[in-house]
Amino acid sequence: MLDNTRKMFHKILNFIYKRVNHTAIYRFYKSCRKTISHYIELFRIYVLHDKNYIRLKPTGFWSSDAEGISHFPAFVLLNKKIVVTEKHPQLQLCSVFTSRNKIKKLDSCKTFFYTGEEVSHNFSAYSDYLMDIADFSSGFKYEDEFSQEEQKHYLRYPLWIAYNYGFYSTDKDFIKKYIDEFETQRLQVKKTLFCALIARHDRWSGGIRTALYEAIKTIGPINCPSKFLHNDDSLTTKFNDNKIEYLKQFRFNICAENYSTRGYITEKVFDAFRTGSIPVYSGGGVSLIEPEVVNQNAIIRYDGTNIDEVIERVSFLEHNESELRRFVQQPIFVSSAVDWLYEKNVKMKEYVEQLLR
Repeated sequence: MLDNTRKMFHKILNFIYKRVNHTAIYRFYKSCRKTISHYIELFRIYVLHDKNYIRLKPTGFWSSDAEGISHFPAFVLLNKKIVVTEKHPQLQLCSVFTSRNKIKKLDSCKTFFYTGEEVSHNFSAYSDYLMDIADFSSGFKYEDEFSQEEQKHYLRYPLWIAYNYGFYSTDKDFIKKYIDEFETQRLQVKKTLFCALIARHDRWSGGIRTALYEAIKTIGPINCPSKFLHNDDSLTTKFNDNKIEYLKQFRFNICAENYSTRGYITEKVFDAFRTGSIPVYSGGGVSLIEPEVVNQNAIIRYDGTNIDEVIERVSFLEHNESELRRFVQQPIFVSSAVDWLYEKNVKMKEYVEQLLR
């Protein structure tokens, strides 16, 4: 009934607008549409208690509007719409982008803390993952870094999952289809350039990006379209700041994390995989990078000590087309990838459902 009412009002407003095409009428039309939709949603939430909505209070999260928050994997998995509100929230969603003393435990609802940031350095106030306030926390740290009691309220859910929509689903067939397409599409890109390095700075990595750049530039020219070592404007002028489309040109991608903290693995290596570029990777703080998901042989790994090995490997592949093709054509994902992602998503969904009860 509410949907029919909304449609009726919109039809009336459309009828008026089509016959009086004037700026003032158009503004009135847009305002009325927005207002009607807003109040119908409020009626659904507060009067009918529509279970398709979650009343959410964001605090220090990377987005404060419903549209931005709705793309966060936890809420995609729940298939719920988000309403941002200070009054009677069902859940407080917190992250690191505010002063810690502004985050308070609420008596009226549970608190969910998530961060994809490295919290041992820049956001050190959150190095405990807000365990004293949050009812549930999640991020890149491994579970074994927490006490047994804390592990009951924590899930490792690294940021790279959130950057690939096909990775967050509780449908195994959907995840498998996405991974199969991921594997196929990256091989269809024709490479015309040698190597790219996209970074804003090298302040926190201990000079790793600089070291890799200086070493690998002896093999061929390295394009740097961001602020760090900038020598290429085409990411903006030609590709409209679309990193994925830009990287498709390159055979190699230097993709070092800001920190080599254990478990801190972002989207960088997966962006290289998506574009068919060979990742020259540094980071993660562990000997294997997401081994339940990623084929370790598909990465050229720099650990801070093996620069000669990296140079030799890149040079060999760059100057041997058949070996380069063989390297790129090996699978990115291991056989356990689908199950691992499925289990992560099931756990995330279950945790958040519990918070909303």
